[in-house]
Amino acid sequence: MSLFEILTIIISLAAFVCSIIAIILANKSSTSSNEIALRSFIEQTRNNYVSQAAMIAPLISKESNNSLSSEDRSTLTILRSNFKASVESWLNAYEEACAKYLDKKTDRVRFKKQYREEIKALVESKDSCISCFFDPIKSRYKAILKVYKEWEDLEK
Repeated sequence: MSLFEILTIIISLAAFVCSIIAIILANKSSTSSNEIALRSFIEQTRNNYVSQAAMIAPLISKESNNSLSSEDRSTLTILRSNFKASVESWLNAYEEACAKYLDKKTDRVRFKKQYREEIKALVESKDSCISCFFDPIKSRYKAILKVYKEWEDLEK
């Protein structure tokens, strides 16, 4: 084997090792980017939920005092629909995050540290606007419920 062939093999092996390292680093970077995007999506949908709650609260107060005008009733109907959509969007963000956790597409230890209390608060919420979405049989939020059960099941 000539010196040229030996050098070619060494350079090829070095390029191969560099490629493997680049793939590993890109994968880690991608995972980190996904986690940042998920957190951002959750925060964005939570902020929309809070905004919708702030908009609807005065009219619900008027409703409980029986002081709604017909215009207020129409507005309240629209705001209730928007509020429900904002709750669903917020829960969809958590559902997507939990699905990525279950598919092992995120750092599972960090995910648990970051989301455990939030998911527990959602599933155990006494707020009827949220709790109605977590009926174990009818819920469309199966990933959230599965993660909650994995983390909070005392019989394990």
